[in-house]
Amino acid sequence: MSDQHDISLQALFDEPAQIADDSEFVVRTMQRIDQRQRRSLYIWLAVSGGLIIIASLFALPLEIATFITQSFTTPLFSLGSGWLGWLMAPINNAGALVVLLIRLLRFARPKSSEWRVSLLSF
Repeated sequence: MSDQHDISLQALFDEPAQIADDSEFVVRTMQRIDQRQRRSLYIWLAVSGGLIIIASLFALPLEIATFITQSFTTPLFSLGSGWLGWLMAPINNAGALVVLLIRLLRFARPKSSEWRVSLLSF
């Protein structure tokens, strides 16, 4: 019975030696490591850039901050003050257009076959 266990254990230890000889496996593994390192670098750059933008908005005078805020809430179309204007108010502004463009760019980008976790909800 111990011979059967030894054969099973030997088979388990022989398998990684065969995988290590496969040059394609090593190349793909190194490419994935490089991609993950680049992705983590891009995430850190995006987060730090966002924090710098937020910090600069707090450092700006109030007039400039209100100008930026008002420019994103500027209506795209004049729909009046009726129920249609109130109904379309959340999506009838420049900020919604910017979010829609970002969403379309993310949708048009080619997807990889592996699972991804995104910090952005869109």
